[in-house]
Amino acid sequence: MEIVLMFFLGTSIMSAQTEFSYRIINENVFTYNVISENSLVNPDNLLHLNELEIVNRFFPVGTFKKNNIKLQAEPKIFLNPLDETLDFAINELYLQYGFSGKLYATFGKKRINWGTANVWNPSNPFLQKDPFRIDNRLEGIILTDLEYIGANFALNAIFSPAERLNRSTFAFKVSSEIKSLSYSFSYAFLGNEKQQYGIDFTLGADNFTFYSEGVYRNFSNSRLIDSEGMPEINSIQNSFKNMNAEFVVGTMLNVLPRTILVAEYRYRSDFNTSESIENFKSFLPISLPSYDPISMGQHSFFGQISYMDNYSKYNLSTNIFYDLTTNQLLCSPGLVYNGDDFKLEINPFIYNNSLSIYDFQGRVILSFFL
Repeated sequence: MEIVLMFFLGTSIMSAQTEFSYRIINENVFTYNVISENSLVNPDNLLHLNELEIVNRFFPVGTFKKNNIKLQAEPKIFLNPLDETLDFAINELYLQYGFSGKLYATFGKKRINWGTANVWNPSNPFLQKDPFRIDNRLEGIILTDLEYIGANFALNAIFSPAERLNRSTFAFKVSSEIKSLSYSFSYAFLGNEKQQYGIDFTLGADNFTFYSEGVYRNFSNSRLIDSEGMPEINSIQNSFKNMNAEFVVGTMLNVLPRTILVAEYRYRSDFNTSESIENFKSFLPISLPSYDPISMGQHSFFGQISYMDNYSKYNLSTNIFYDLTTNQLLCSPGLVYNGDDFKLEINPFIYNNSLSIYDFQGRVILSFFL
């Protein structure tokens, strides 16, 4: 079978027309930080954060296609001129083969985007979105992905290996739609007996989109702190009793011409209680790995209002994050301007809580596309 497949691949490559495209993305990130003097998380700048940060990011993205074969590569190069450091890694490097117009196999390192929400993606067992756009182009995972696209549904089966088979990830997702309703169901085994069951959907209309996604887990993603300052150990449940739930509900509304309002609510049963957060405060900085700047409690909210001009050249927006348990509030107005070969983003971040590391941040991202 392997010899026949290799012969088939070789014949396809020799007989196909070659297509190659590339794009170099250069992001120049300038950040000015006003570090909070009253921060419980970072007293006296314990983390040794800098007032000024400058990072140059390079993402050469190349795509090679030949008949039913696709090869894509995206390395990343981070240069920090202030610290004189250079970091190199691979965001994506994968080979995709199409057996037909319905069945595809992907091997390598690739991003997997599951879920419908804007900020939080509980049903995604692999990657989470970056609400602050600190690292906009997230790193993929090593996987084998089989995708079947039928007339009425699509099926994904993903295997992400680990050093031991029982620590590897197996994930399945089936998607379909009925008129304006798109929905999917997923299951993931995350190794060490961790399992989760997910569902998400979007319902679209002329002036609004309603979406939701949720998950049931037999483990906890929250790092609760006990009275001795140690992360609580949550036993794995192998039944539907005492499982942890997390879900997101959101909507996008066209409130005015070219003006969009987004509202999102997140709930999780394995939340940091008030007692756990007090333990977190008492045992800082040891408990710092449990820190979440926008969502530590049971109820979290996100809101955004944005305006775009007729030609999609610029976008004005205001983002608000609020956590009910910690009373943490973050406001982030922003401006994005899209030129022909460049993009300019300006985002201040204004915090109001003692759990914040900063009082204020100002970030400017100037991107060039070659």
